Amino acid sequence: MNTPREKRTPRAVRFLREFVSKRMKTTEVSISEAANSMLWQRGISKPPRHIRIRVVKDKEGRVIVFPGEGK
Repeated sequence: MNTPREKRTPRAVRFLREFVSKRMKTTEVSISEAANSMLWQRGISKPPRHIRIRVVKDKEGRVIVFPGEGK
């Protein structure tokens, strides 16, 4: 939240990519449409504080981020 209003959700997307790439040890991270719409559902200035994600890594090393189950 220490970001200007019109840059909060894009920063959240960048943060999610960095977080997943560090944990899964890869640079190829793609966010599914469902997870992306979850981030953008309240607009550019109010991204959700917490989200649950499910991360899947395939044999080629690509990582896909899906929304998780639960809250």
